[in-house]
Amino acid sequence: MGCCNRRLFFQVFLAIVQGLLVLTQGTLLNYYIISHFSATNTTYFFFLGDFICIFLYAGTLTIAYRYLQEHSKQKNPNNSFLYSPKRFITNYSTSKFGVLPLIYVSWAVYALLLLSKIAVIFTSDIPDKLSTKDVAGPQLLKVGIAMSGVIYLVLVEGHNWSEAGSPRYSYVSSVCVKTGIEILDSVSFLSIIINDSAEDLMETLTPGFVSGIVAIVGVNFLLPVLILYKLSLGEHHWKKLPLPITVFHNLLHVLSVDLPYFAIRLLLWVRHHHNTSVFIMKNAFGILTAARNIYPDLKMCLTKAPKRQNEFLSGEKIVYVDDIVGDDEKAVDELKKVILQKNNKALGDK
Repeated sequence: MGCCNRRLFFQVFLAIVQGLLVLTQGTLLNYYIISHFSATNTTYFFFLGDFICIFLYAGTLTIAYRYLQEHSKQKNPNNSFLYSPKRFITNYSTSKFGVLPLIYVSWAVYALLLLSKIAVIFTSDIPDKLSTKDVAGPQLLKVGIAMSGVIYLVLVEGHNWSEAGSPRYSYVSSVCVKTGIEILDSVSFLSIIINDSAEDLMETLTPGFVSGIVAIVGVNFLLPVLILYKLSLGEHHWKKLPLPITVFHNLLHVLSVDLPYFAIRLLLWVRHHHNTSVFIMKNAFGILTAARNIYPDLKMCLTKAPKRQNEFLSGEKIVYVDDIVGDDEKAVDELKKVILQKNNKALGDK
C-alpha cells in the first residue's frame, strides 16, 4: 500500500511538473509571437494548443499510472486493462501500436505545436529584433525551446516502473540523455538564425535556407516518436521488435539530422569563418557511429530468424503459440500445457 501511495504521489508530481513546464514554455514562445504580431488576435490560439497539450499529457500520465499499477498486480494485463486500445479498436494489435500509444501520440501533438511556433518565430523577422540587453532576448528564447528536453524526460519517467538494472530501465535512461542532447543540438543549430550569430551571414541566410534549417530541426523533434513507440510496446513485443525500430531510427537520424547539421555547420565555418558550435563534433561522431553500427544491425535484421521450437502435436501442422495469443502470457502457458498433455498422450498411445 505504501509503495502504491509513493508511486501515486510521484506520478501526480510528474503531471504537475509537466503541466507547469508546458505552460511556461508555451507562454514564453507565445510572448515573442504575440508581441510581434500585435495587430492580430489569431496568435492567441496558440494558448489553446498549449492547454490541449497539458490535458493530453495529464491524461497520458494518468492512463500510464493505471496501466502500470495493473501490471504490478498481474503478470500481463493487456487484455483486461480498462484503457487498453483493444477495448475500443477492432482487431487492435499491441504488436503494431503498443500497449500505451498515447505516449508517442501526445509527444507528436506537442512537437507539432512547438514546431509551428518555431516556424513562425524563425521565418519572420523576430530574431533580427532580439537584443541581448532585453530580458526577452535571444538567450531566453533558446532556454524556452530547450525546455522540451525536460518535458520529454518527465513524460518518459512517467512510463518507467522497470527495475533498476533491467534492459528496459537502462534503455530509458540512455534515451533520456540522448534526446536531451539532440534538443540542445537543435537549439544551437537554430541560434545560427538569431541576430548575434547571423549578422555576417545575410547572403547565405536566404528565406529558403532558413526554412530548410527549421525543417531539419523539425525532423529532430519528431524523431523521438519512434523511441516512444518502442517504449509503448508490451514486454513481450519489446524483446522482439527493438532492433528493426532502432535501425530505422538510426538511419533516419543520420540521413536527416547529423549529415545536414554537419554539412551546414562546415559550410558556415569554411565559407564564412563562422564561429561554429562544438556540436559539429557531435554530428561527426554520430555519423561515424552510425556507419559503424548500421551495417551489422541491418545484416542481423535481414538474417532469417531461426525456426521456433514451440510444442506441437505429432503429425499435425505446427501452430506458433505466440502468434495466437500475442501478449497474454497466461494464455500462452495454458495453451502449452494443453499441447504437452495431448502430445504425451499421443506418444503413450503409440
